[in-house]
Amino acid sequence: MTVGFRNLSAHPFPQAAILFAVTYNMSEWREVTTILKLSKADVIVWIMTFALIVLADLTVAVEIGMLLAALLYIDRVSRRTTVAPVTEEYIEGRSPSDPAGGKDMD
Repeated sequence: MTVGFRNLSAHPFPQAAILFAVTYNMSEWREVTTILKLSKADVIVWIMTFALIVLADLTVAVEIGMLLAALLYIDRVSRRTTVAPVTEEYIEGRSPSDPAGGKDMD
């Protein structure tokens, strides 16, 4: 039995305030301006993780934040990566338009 406190589990607002205060104190607020200069997707992941810490649970927030960040990373890598078949010309270091492979034919 706690003295001086009523049943806090029936009222989520004090718990949310405590989680918000912990989140605020753990955050690097000097970095917020740097975070806000990132892409919209990065900012959305950051805001969603922050909101889930307050509204849900720290463990859930970290799991969802990591999942969203991983999906964002996979999307970015897939947009910048090309796939092409490996040919004999590629293996030998010559381009199809240069049969000598950059060497003099003399």
